[in-house]
Amino acid sequence: MATNYYGAGSFVATAAISANRLVVISPDRGVVACISGKYPDGVTLNDAAAGDYVAVQFWNSGGTVKASCTSGPITVGSLVYAGAAGQVTRVAGALITVGRSLTTATAPQTADGLAIIEVMPGWWTANN
Repeated sequence: MATNYYGAGSFVATAAISANRLVVISPDRGVVACISGKYPDGVTLNDAAAGDYVAVQFWNSGGTVKASCTSGPITVGSLVYAGAAGQVTRVAGALITVGRSLTTATAPQTADGLAIIEVMPGWWTANN
């Protein structure tokens, strides 16, 4: 039976993962943190331990997403890229462009030392 999701879905985390992380959906319907060089399927909306369900906002669902970032400064309008551990980065290199920042982050802002920024997702958004 096919499943239809609109905006967000619930998937099993294959490893512990924090909220606001880019993820890809695995063939067994689990999610793993997106790595450099992969385009994300979505972003997590809550923290989850391995084996627990995590809500995932699909990257193509429309609207903006909140994403953890690894490097600053990121300013409004900056291109952001899929980096390591499911985070966005401003460092281009050979990484995949995933969108534009709608927030400025100059220093770590969260308890785990990572800033959370608002991103307008989409390769087309970043490259037009």
